[in-house]
Amino acid sequence: MKFQINDNISISGYVYKIRKASGLSFISLKRDNIMYQAVYIPDLCVTSLSELSEGDYVLINGTVTEEKRSEHGFEITMKSFEVLSSPIEEYPFTLSQPTLSASVEDMVSYPDVAVKHLAKGAIMAIRSTMIYAYTKFMQKHSFIMINTPKITASSNDNYISLKYFDNTATLAHSPLPYLITAAGGLDKVYEIGNGYTSKHSRSVRHLTEFTRMDFEVSYADSNKIRNTLTELIKYITKYIIKNHTKELAICGIELKEISSIPEITYSKAMTKLDKADITQGLDPTDERKLCEMTDSDYI
Repeated sequence: MKFQINDNISISGYVYKIRKASGLSFISLKRDNIMYQAVYIPDLCVTSLSELSEGDYVLINGTVTEEKRSEHGFEITMKSFEVLSSPIEEYPFTLSQPTLSASVEDMVSYPDVAVKHLAKGAIMAIRSTMIYAYTKFMQKHSFIMINTPKITASSNDNYISLKYFDNTATLAHSPLPYLITAAGGLDKVYEIGNGYTSKHSRSVRHLTEFTRMDFEVSYADSNKIRNTLTELIKYITKYIIKNHTKELAICGIELKEISSIPEITYSKAMTKLDKADITQGLDPTDERKLCEMTDSDYI
């Protein structure tokens, strides 16, 4: 939404915060993921502020007034307002605080409210841009997007089973079998989709349901795959930094552009970690140790 100074406007939105000062009050109005500042001055507004509460949806009529200290260079001087709707019960958490102090149960029970918090909204905005940047990179490099089945006939203890008509099916953990097959005919393919696992844990490494971003390439050796992955990570990181300075600051994240990512072969990694049996594999502790050895991340 674009406004000109001295314009008389009507704007609807969500009352995120009300801050009272001497002789006037400031209302933070959230609309289209943008926070506007409205100013309530009793002598200039025909509606009483006592009718307005945080959490209300409101229609504000007012004048666009220049205010260089404001994020957008202006604020809205209120002439009147109409409360469109109010919560039927008090929320179990306060959105106007810098940190959302809420249990997982409360956030699940009130998801539409929780995502209104600035930090939660910032995370969703960054996530959205990350997926967009991933798609943009893939399309730019001639990858074709496909959609693979999520209900399969595979059988594995780590898969979630479900009744499928007269049969038992499972929710797909990985799209790779389909991607590999598709790459045989289309050469370069990718997918953004959900993955499922029946592991009873909730961590950054193991979730019952999660979003996957996978790709497969024909006529490529491991070097080409690593180079593609490196360029993809660099591209996404740069794109997020360019478009989400404010959101990163809200989340307290310092994200730096990546010039290169150190590489190490599997056998050398095992040697560094003093592991004689290379069939043991690398666990999360091993991966963290490798990163500490170089002050960076391995790919």
